[in-house]
Amino acid sequence: MARAKKKKVYVEETIVVDNTECQLKDVSFNDRGTIADISEKLEDFVRDLDRGEINKDVLVQRTEGQWTGKQKSALIASIIKGRPIGTILVTDGRWNKEGKYCDSLIDGLQRSTTIADFVHDGFKLSKGTEEILCDYQNEAGEVYESKINIDGLKFSQLPEVIQKRILKYKIHIDEYRGYSDEELDEIIFCVNNGTRFKPNQKVRAMLGTKVMRKLQPLTENDFWSKVQKVNAKNDTILACVVRSLMLTIRHDWESISTDKMSAFAENFCDEPDYEAIDRITKYYDIVFKTTDYLSDDAIKLLDGCVVPHLAYLLEMFEKDYDITPELLARFINEFAVSYDIPDFNRVSKDLGSGAKLYDMDNVDARQNILRDSFELFLLDREQDGSITKKEVQEDDDNGAVTDEFDLAEDEGYSENTAVEHSEYDEEGQGTGESSEECKESSMEQSDDTGLSEDS
Repeated sequence: MARAKKKKVYVEETIVVDNTECQLKDVSFNDRGTIADISEKLEDFVRDLDRGEINKDVLVQRTEGQWTGKQKSALIASIIKGRPIGTILVTDGRWNKEGKYCDSLIDGLQRSTTIADFVHDGFKLSKGTEEILCDYQNEAGEVYESKINIDGLKFSQLPEVIQKRILKYKIHIDEYRGYSDEELDEIIFCVNNGTRFKPNQKVRAMLGTKVMRKLQPLTENDFWSKVQKVNAKNDTILACVVRSLMLTIRHDWESISTDKMSAFAENFCDEPDYEAIDRITKYYDIVFKTTDYLSDDAIKLLDGCVVPHLAYLLEMFEKDYDITPELLARFINEFAVSYDIPDFNRVSKDLGSGAKLYDMDNVDARQNILRDSFELFLLDREQDGSITKKEVQEDDDNGAVTDEFDLAEDEGYSENTAVEHSEYDEEGQGTGESSEECKESSMEQSDDTGLSEDS
């Protein structure tokens, strides 16, 4: 049997430029940026971290605290022995949270924080840390070797000779200068391609720097310390925020599992919807401020599954009501001890984790229970006069126009301008629909949405 001939692939090795034939000679490194190779003493590197001259708040890396005590101790032992620990990657020209222009880590967060933490006596070397072979010298100048045990010791407890050896260790740094966020994200992805990220950490990397710059502040609020089953280390806090974003955009998801989040993150990075991020930022700001008003039962209700539902609940009702943190907290307090809790637990806590928890039928069921309960709660508050539904006034010439537009007219805007604005209002107001029709539309949309959380 004759063997099939392998098809030869031809590459153009000559091109014609200005009627002149040019021969292929080399690969052109035409990036706008450059890479500086820097060697810095460890004590100077730690000083730069302490002063904020190198920003540790890396948006698309895994967060701090990923390493075990044994991993940290192994790194310190390698430094003492003068072994290479890999190159730290930084980029120039970034702004940190304090508004300071500085370098920023793009790879090496775990190593950098471990080094700085140890120098500041932040942890002891773990049991079983490799012994250090040292030289001892007598008065005659004769040198003898002997091993010393350093496990269980902090930096300040080490012999001064070893402390100095650590501080003088050379850190190798590649500084990327003049690279765009997109180029740096690609570099980080390639560098970490062999690293096994947890699912939610993978979502962080896939969202990219520009999107994470908007989302990261939502993950750092003190509110999350009161929420069960979420933490920064595994990025389960970020998962809550991303699932809220998925619901706000109203995609027709079959589930909200981690693999669906990854697909969403990849698409969202290519076509980010910053307006949707602004909306969930507004909703989470209200949720965050409920903490001071919540009962013990309500606090116990909060977990990684429930919180994103609360944020989406505000999306569903904000067109009709001005919902304050106090009002939302009052609802959560009542819901936490209501007759709806058994049904709600059945489609949230009782399912544990896995596919069932993320299945869209259960996501919808949870959201519908909350929606119906919140609607009744709001109607009761209307009846007792504690809240007032947003009014939609009829205008003979221009259809339904909200009070907001009447106020705009009083401030000097023309009537036609107000109507034109209402026709293109992104929230669906001012298009001739009554507030009840808007509410009904919102209810119908909610049937295809829902939410869950990693345990």
